[in-house]
Amino acid sequence: MLPGSATGTTLLKNTGNSIISQSRKHAYLADRSVGWPLLGTSLAATTIGGTSTVVLAAYIIAHGLSGLWLDIPLGLSLLVTGFFLAGKVRETGAFSIAGIARQKYGNTFGTITSVLVLMAELAWFALLTLAGASLVQGMTGLSQPGAILAVAATFSVYTVAGGQKAVILTDLWQLCIVMLFGLGIPAFMVALRGLNPEPGMLSFPTGPGMGSRGVFGLILMMGLPGLVGGDVYGRLLSAKTPRDAAKASVMAGIIKLVAAACVAVIALGGEGSLDDTFRAVLPPALYHAAVFGILMAIMSSADSVLLTGATVLHTDLMPRLKASPRLVASLVAVAGTALALAAGNVVAVMQWSYTVFSAGAPLPLLAALLLKRTPPPFAANLSVIIGGGTAALLKLLGDPDAFLLGLGASLGILVLGTVLNKGRRKA
Repeated sequence: MLPGSATGTTLLKNTGNSIISQSRKHAYLADRSVGWPLLGTSLAATTIGGTSTVVLAAYIIAHGLSGLWLDIPLGLSLLVTGFFLAGKVRETGAFSIAGIARQKYGNTFGTITSVLVLMAELAWFALLTLAGASLVQGMTGLSQPGAILAVAATFSVYTVAGGQKAVILTDLWQLCIVMLFGLGIPAFMVALRGLNPEPGMLSFPTGPGMGSRGVFGLILMMGLPGLVGGDVYGRLLSAKTPRDAAKASVMAGIIKLVAAACVAVIALGGEGSLDDTFRAVLPPALYHAAVFGILMAIMSSADSVLLTGATVLHTDLMPRLKASPRLVASLVAVAGTALALAAGNVVAVMQWSYTVFSAGAPLPLLAALLLKRTPPPFAANLSVIIGGGTAALLKLLGDPDAFLLGLGASLGILVLGTVLNKGRRKA
């Protein structure tokens, strides 16, 4: 058969697509070869980032022990995912959460989910880069642009060079540094000295400025990413087997809760910020090790964010793009770095995109993974559009309940669409 014939051309095209697919599988999913111990440490490292350390400490300082609700829901949801969802996620064989969305509900829902995930990952990468840059500035005296470029380059180089496999391997030692020097030793030193909380700061589950409504909102807002999250699913889809995925999620949930407890002890030490407490209870050498540990926590989140964004862009939004995964990951890193350099409204963009995604996409995906009767595609599409759109508009208007109202709209559309579809089938 001649290579120039139609059949020969098709064969060459299919072979090329297979090679691209294997290349992406290697770069983005570590060849689906990761066992549960290594995957569990990687998933834990991914979820213990800037929000779970610096931001959580500030939240506990402001709201007392009830501020733990910023982090506890994610740890608990990882446990739930391990028992009920992780195996199902791995069984899909998809490349990303957006790929699962496309499998379950078709191209429209998949594309919407892909765009929302990519927006959130770019904003998260920029925010994590800024957080890392602030630590580097304090230690080196670099200007902010210089620190941003240095941190972004560090985050990007080994992620782009080694892909998911390199990231998972480095997450192991990063987690060890974080748990020992960044959290464990400081928490132990604070506990030895004794806590010094202000009156009412040990109140739980509610506390100063944290009523039952706020607790409920945080449980939903922070718990959903553990049940339906791009970075979490990126790890689970790299598991060797569905059972490995399940065990890894449970392991990560336990480590996550231990880390949150350490942050709570440090924050209640009574010295103000996380950095202030480090300076007060640690000798200089251990102080620098603790700051380095927090930087490692931020790095372990940033590399996952970068890979998730690249995976969604390459395999879901631009599957026909004939580019290497390294090039695609580099482009995402450049875009995230540019956003960090622009600074300004990075936090607002992150919060907005995160709210829109969480209000629209998770419920349809959870229904598809858990329910025997999956909602029809039209209901899923309306759910993500109306739920996410409601949250987007209300967030722009400054409504503090934007997420809850959007989530309620998403749920209502799903239930109504499923009931109507069931009626038509019976007819």
